[in-house]
Amino acid sequence: MLNAPQERWTNLTECHELYCAGHLIEAGVASFQGTGKRRLLEVVCRLADHLCTVFGPERDQLHGYDGHPEIELALARLYEATKEQRYLTLANYFVEQRGTEPHFYDIEYEKRQQSCVPKSDGTPWMIKSKSYSQAHLPLSEQRTATDHAVRFVYLMTAVAHLARLRQNEQQRQTYLRLWQNMVQRQIYITGAIGSQGAGEAFSSNYDLPNDTAYTESCASIGLMMFARRMLEMELDGRYADVMERALFNTVLGSIAFDGRHYFYVNSLEVHPKTRRSNGIYNHVSPVRRRWLGCACCPPNIARLFTSIGHYIYTPSTDALYVNLYVGNRVAISVDGHALRLLISGSYPWRDRVEIAVESAPPIAHTLALRLPEWCSAPQASVNGEPVNCEPRKGYLHIRRTWRQGDRVKLSLPMQVRRSSTSATTPKSTPTSKGGRSYFLDTTGLPLLWIFESFIRLSRTLAISCSSTSFEWTANSRCSIRVRLIRKQEPVRQRWDSSRLTPTTWFSTQRSQTSG
Repeated sequence: MLNAPQERWTNLTECHELYCAGHLIEAGVASFQGTGKRRLLEVVCRLADHLCTVFGPERDQLHGYDGHPEIELALARLYEATKEQRYLTLANYFVEQRGTEPHFYDIEYEKRQQSCVPKSDGTPWMIKSKSYSQAHLPLSEQRTATDHAVRFVYLMTAVAHLARLRQNEQQRQTYLRLWQNMVQRQIYITGAIGSQGAGEAFSSNYDLPNDTAYTESCASIGLMMFARRMLEMELDGRYADVMERALFNTVLGSIAFDGRHYFYVNSLEVHPKTRRSNGIYNHVSPVRRRWLGCACCPPNIARLFTSIGHYIYTPSTDALYVNLYVGNRVAISVDGHALRLLISGSYPWRDRVEIAVESAPPIAHTLALRLPEWCSAPQASVNGEPVNCEPRKGYLHIRRTWRQGDRVKLSLPMQVRRSSTSATTPKSTPTSKGGRSYFLDTTGLPLLWIFESFIRLSRTLAISCSSTSFEWTANSRCSIRVRLIRKQEPVRQRWDSSRLTPTTWFSTQRSQTSG
């Protein structure tokens, strides 16, 4: 059922018409690529054709763009699926028109005011705060990642995609400049972005608080999307390193093991008692929720998981780049033949990765294996013979004629690394092992916070506490001992770990778990 059809395309600033259209278009492309069926693809092509008549530079067209970027990257994907140039042209128009003067949002608002009876009091904040919609400046003039984090990475994903499709150097320089600002000055050790709840936004360089962080799940997913497009443009392991950090720590940590409970906000530090009495923590939840009022994160996580192959691999004409060491089977077309691989191992918990060739016919090709920046002494072998691990832009290139039964073994020793924190974060001890991040608070709080993303425990978990120590043991294979700062009464409890989640707060008097 249509709601107020006469008001269509009259409030692009605040409404999500083009945003929703973009997701529908992406669904049509995904359906076509996954099944070969064109039914939904034809529907979204008609929608895109309509948009091409409504929006554009001509006098009788709207010279606008949506407040929430998404349609841009959707149209780029539709162009790749159909090769219809008009879709690429419109996607580029939306990107280049953004932030130009006279400003479309001001013009649009004035038109609405003229038709409204009675007229609204005061200018809506989205009209005044154009940076929230990434529309405060043309992209070529922006120098920093700013305001709404999800809108920023969605727009940058589209810019990187367009830069590759159009071979546009100006757009390439734009996304490189803004990427560098984000990953060097405005990203958390967990691969999360968006440090403040006000506006779900970036704040300023190096302002990365732990307890009031917003760090939305969708923002880290958007960061992965951005990194993937950059890899498709220029294959550099640094982009895959960021992608891995976001996946292992924030995205996977945002969903419970049962797949039915979610974090929208992924703060790095939570004080449940303080949160109840201090409004600055209103956006922070100490437990994952069954569902969310704004339910963008759960389907976005599902979308990422079902498309994870596009993040694991980046095919090129001369090599297959392996970005993430996630267990899987894959068949990649190489000169009309299928190169079939099986990746196995216990990564990221252990440092071993094995890639087995399952193709029957011999295939000459290059496997480019990512050597993470955190690994100082990688080792590799092919069928037991050592390989020189000299990386090129973060990848080890192995060129040979691959035969069924060939095995590549990769060792990526994971040393525990202590990370420095910015001047604006509290005293704390963040550490990393491989691509995983850990965090122990050192300020002497009675509630011990232990954070480990993507951990799977045994069916039962034993917790032992005394006045001076705390022991956590899972199936005798995992044991962590922490000295208690404040003395408590001895207590021993046993929990069913099927109820535990990657983020759990323990004390000698209570525990809080979810999902």
